[in-house]
Amino acid sequence: MKKIAFLFVLIASFSIKAQIALEHHYPVITNFGVIKLHQAGYKYLMVDVPGSQMKLYNTNHSLYKTITIPGIICTNKQVYAVTDQLYNTNSLIEFGLSCVTQTQPPNVSITYTFFVFDENGTLLFQRDSATIVQTMSGTNPMINYDPIYSTGNGTKLKLGIGNPALYHEIYALPGTIPCTECIEGSMGIVGVQPVSENQNEKARFFPNPANDQLKLKYTLPEGTQKAEIKIYDIQGKLLEQMTITNDFDFIYLPSNYNSGLYLYSLVIDDKVVKTEKIILSH
Repeated sequence: MKKIAFLFVLIASFSIKAQIALEHHYPVITNFGVIKLHQAGYKYLMVDVPGSQMKLYNTNHSLYKTITIPGIICTNKQVYAVTDQLYNTNSLIEFGLSCVTQTQPPNVSITYTFFVFDENGTLLFQRDSATIVQTMSGTNPMINYDPIYSTGNGTKLKLGIGNPALYHEIYALPGTIPCTECIEGSMGIVGVQPVSENQNEKARFFPNPANDQLKLKYTLPEGTQKAEIKIYDIQGKLLEQMTITNDFDFIYLPSNYNSGLYLYSLVIDDKVVKTEKIILSH
């Protein structure tokens, strides 16, 4: 009987695993992830900084494009925000390149430069003594810590100037941020990230970006006395709040809201359960 039971468990185990199939494998490179281009859609991105090369693959894992990273001499390079309509609005792929250069002893010095190139190696932008400003430890949902972000007045790039940074410079960008996942929230290299992590990881506002409706995927805990959704602008001003129940389906987004970045919070019995940054795009 024990052998039969063991065999049954073994068969069940193989049956479950059979539903998950290996599609492809990629070598371990400096950076690997998924991006979404405005025109060409989802791509796998493999960045080989030491090899001065980027490769983009289609979702069927066929090679889409190979791009050479310009041979600028840096102690440390970092490719940032690979897009097709952010730094420029043509069809070419563009990317930011953060360059850190350190001289050898005894006269040690460190310099920073931020570049933007397109796929042909054309220099679109350069700022000396500048580095990407990105605070990973920020926990205040009313503050945007992302170096590239949307506002009601276009898309902006935030750079720190000086070593250490003495001040910030804000640049207006001609394009928009692509949303990597627009069904169940946002994730990936470029795009707006959820700003709080807490006890309920399954609570999701979607789609993102949103147009005229915003949905919430969530089941209220048993015994909930009060549940609300609160809407803030990026400065932290409370714009609206509404009571919700388990029958809640979607919010109609007011037409008088400007396109840009907003914060939506789910509050259960006066406790914030989830806060997400949502891009409104009319």
